[in-house]
Amino acid sequence: MARRRTRGDGSAYQDKHGQWWAKLPIGNKRNRRARATDRKDAESKLKTLIEDRDRHRMDLSASQQSLTTWLESWLEAKRETVAPRTWEFYERHCRYITACIGAIKLEALEAHHVREMLAELRKAGLAPQSCEHVRGVLRNALNMALKDHLVRENVAGLVDAPRVQPYDAPLLTEEEIAALVDCVDGRRQLTTRWNRAGEKWQEWVEGLSPNRLAPLLHLALALGFRRGELLKLLWADWDRAGRTIRIRDAKTPSGWRTLPLSDILNARLAALWDERQEERKLPHWREHGLIFASEMGTPIGARNLNRWFDGVQERAGLTRHIRLHDLRHAAISDWFAAGADPRAAQDLAGHASPLTTQRIYAKSRAAKHRDVIEGVEERRKKRG
Repeated sequence: MARRRTRGDGSAYQDKHGQWWAKLPIGNKRNRRARATDRKDAESKLKTLIEDRDRHRMDLSASQQSLTTWLESWLEAKRETVAPRTWEFYERHCRYITACIGAIKLEALEAHHVREMLAELRKAGLAPQSCEHVRGVLRNALNMALKDHLVRENVAGLVDAPRVQPYDAPLLTEEEIAALVDCVDGRRQLTTRWNRAGEKWQEWVEGLSPNRLAPLLHLALALGFRRGELLKLLWADWDRAGRTIRIRDAKTPSGWRTLPLSDILNARLAALWDERQEERKLPHWREHGLIFASEMGTPIGARNLNRWFDGVQERAGLTRHIRLHDLRHAAISDWFAAGADPRAAQDLAGHASPLTTQRIYAKSRAAKHRDVIEGVEERRKKRG
């Protein structure tokens, strides 16, 4: 004999418009409802709701909160478990999610909502890589919801990742590297001037003072540091006598490494150390122990460093725009030119995967092959 339904077990019913529903009380005078096609479907869905409640697979009340509310609580939980920059990354991409689908209830979120969100973001001009970051952050957040029994599946994981065209980092020429070095060292830079008639012209100025961040550029070109690694370098990481420098705050465990310094690089850091001793005496200085700090002694923001490097490129007269990270690729290519094998280059660069090093190695070899072919053509011309 079937068990008699008791109070609190919900009901399957048809409303005045003929639509069938499954309804289950979830406490605090609130109900959870599921739309159905007919009585049989309504009773089936009611049974599922009861099983979810009785087996504690889902918190039916919490699952009715909006996605925005859930993301806010997820961000708060993440604040204490991830690095500040990682949390800012999460928070920035959550804003895209809440703007598009934040009003949808957590229990009602489906894969097509995620696909529609990504399509909307692409239409608004967001880059494919950024769209993939948005999907990744949502998938991360829904993983926690899945563990907390608030959803049955992670719908963000059911959506295909946007196709991302890998960035093709340019190989810097010797002339471009020399122009950058001359600019930061104060030997030569391109400046723009105007005459009385308002006409603009450019001229090279020589004998300027070295830039206070010149050692940063030299370290990036020689040791292939990432931007974040450069900004987090501490004086405590530098072993002056041993001529080494440590990376202790890297993206991956493989990034934690100790790198050797040439005599020239070691001398540059020594000169910078002496300069910082004078700056520390100023009343506005705020000590943070950083090798590369602002004129106040405070950390330099990543965007501010990008702006600084853009200015260096302009003053150096570069005709194409390059990223600060491209200096890392230039350094690795130079290691290969000096005879380093891919495994040694991987260790020096702190790459988690050898495939990343191999891609740069392949590009470096392709450039050498091009030089060989061009040399052959030039000799043929001379013989002809």
